[in-house]
Amino acid sequence: MLIEFQASEQSPGAFGAFFGRRESVSRGYYHFSQSPAWQPLVNVYEDEVRFHICVELAGLDKDEVAVEVVDQEIHISGERPVPVPSDPLNPECILRIEIDSGRFFRAIALPSQADLGSTTARLDRGFLWITVDKQAA
Repeated sequence: MLIEFQASEQSPGAFGAFFGRRESVSRGYYHFSQSPAWQPLVNVYEDEVRFHICVELAGLDKDEVAVEVVDQEIHISGERPVPVPSDPLNPECILRIEIDSGRFFRAIALPSQADLGSTTARLDRGFLWITVDKQAA
């Protein structure tokens, strides 16, 4: 089941020049994800009637994020471009890149009392908020 959600974010364009000249940059200054798809940071909260999932996805528009319910899990996926300043940079001038970019995927398992049919999602100021009701006891 694909979840629709609202967003007010705008995403920056890709930084193609950097990717074309990556070999000339010292890897010692860069943080790269250890897997083909990086995992966004997640907080999970619970109250008496709902589960609340907060996913850090700065710089993304709602069209760049997919939220799906698969079995008893919430799957979050998409792709984030490398954030760049508004003025073009010479890739050789880059000193540090720590913000993960590229394809991402995160699966969040929820307990059996989660009513995954009630799942809603919204993107607000760089945070994806997913809410799932609990089934009536």
